[in-house]
Amino acid sequence: MMRDEYRMLKRENDLRASSLTDADQDELQYARGLLQSVSANFYEIERIRKDLIGMAARAEIAGGDLRSSIGADRESFYRGLAENVDKGNPFDYAGQAFPSFYLLFAILTLPGLLLQGPWHRSTNLLTLLLEPLVIGGWVWLMTQIKIARLQKAKEWLRTDVVSLALSAIVIAAMVAILALLSWQKYLASPLVPVPVPNVVELGFNLLLAGSSKLYILFRYNAFARKHPWRETDE
Repeated sequence: MMRDEYRMLKRENDLRASSLTDADQDELQYARGLLQSVSANFYEIERIRKDLIGMAARAEIAGGDLRSSIGADRESFYRGLAENVDKGNPFDYAGQAFPSFYLLFAILTLPGLLLQGPWHRSTNLLTLLLEPLVIGGWVWLMTQIKIARLQKAKEWLRTDVVSLALSAIVIAAMVAILALLSWQKYLASPLVPVPVPNVVELGFNLLLAGSSKLYILFRYNAFARKHPWRETDE
């Protein structure tokens, strides 16, 4: 069975962090929140977190804490981390969100499948196909809003032109898709009159949940081969 390097790294980090002082745990939480606002690559974030945990553990032995190890210029330290971490890509946002969303959708499909039968048609094909775009767009925009809020306190943190352009495209696409779905729902004659059986909807939800999970698994394992966390100790 393929190992999930990200989950193993995160589990180890959580275990080691739990033994640190409250002040060090707060500093680690601050660092992770900052990095998650600029990067969708959670593997690389956890790898940096591992190094910070090591710094905190050494500082604790010497009678200090993580913040004192970072030094007086705390902002420059975190700026360096934020600028050098791999930023990930839009598919990473979807890969993180889709497994939970579509596993929930699959569970919600079960009552209809059991009560109405597997071939009862209650969902339209257009709605089913456009739904991932809406969810992916929503996750992307929530992330950009988080970055925008952080920018108020971090003058050096700037959204790049590509992200701004992509955000504008996502907003326009979501408005168009939601309008189309509303039109599809309330029109007497739908644009795409192709109802989908409950069993197909369930399969579609499970497919998206599984494929997005596999995408993240293979992607993070590839990063683990390039940047092995077991060899990158404090």
